[in-house]
Amino acid sequence: MQSFLSASTGTPARKAAPTVHHGAHHPLAEFGQSQSVQPSGKGLTSIQKLLLFAGAGLLVFLYLFMMPSNSSVPFGGVSKLKRDDAHQPPVIPQDPVAMFFAPSPPIACPDAHFLLKDIKAHNTAEELWIVIHGAVLNVTRFVPNHPGGAAILEGAKQDDAATLFAQFHSPSTTSLLSGFCIGRVRS
Repeated sequence: MQSFLSASTGTPARKAAPTVHHGAHHPLAEFGQSQSVQPSGKGLTSIQKLLLFAGAGLLVFLYLFMMPSNSSVPFGGVSKLKRDDAHQPPVIPQDPVAMFFAPSPPIACPDAHFLLKDIKAHNTAEELWIVIHGAVLNVTRFVPNHPGGAAILEGAKQDDAATLFAQFHSPSTTSLLSGFCIGRVRS
């Protein structure tokens, strides 16, 4: 029987597990490290087993509880957990512009009404009226100070620039609009 002794202590030393490298150069070799690879046939690590078990559990859950309502459901009683979609009202998608303005109080405006053709006559940087969410705003004095520069002129090209306004502003800026409002659009 062959015995290996440590050179420094004279006690029996353990043999190190062989290091297996794939290819001529291993990426960790330049750092002075090596990577051990389990010999095949050793089985799965505990982490791999846990992930496999969790994945299998998820598949069982999806199979049992997420089947279409018109399919046959195995394991009696599970179908009682499903809701009957035939009797539910249809889901109406929310208008993003309405959702943008919803948390803010309505734009306070004087009791004046303007036709769109009259509003469109004021569409230059020297005199600019725009419509945002039904409110007619005279933003002439704000044009030189607008953080977006001349982009404010784009609002004058639209019947209602609420969508454009919502794309480039935070909802908190709606509180500033009342200071520019001169009335409402006449329908």
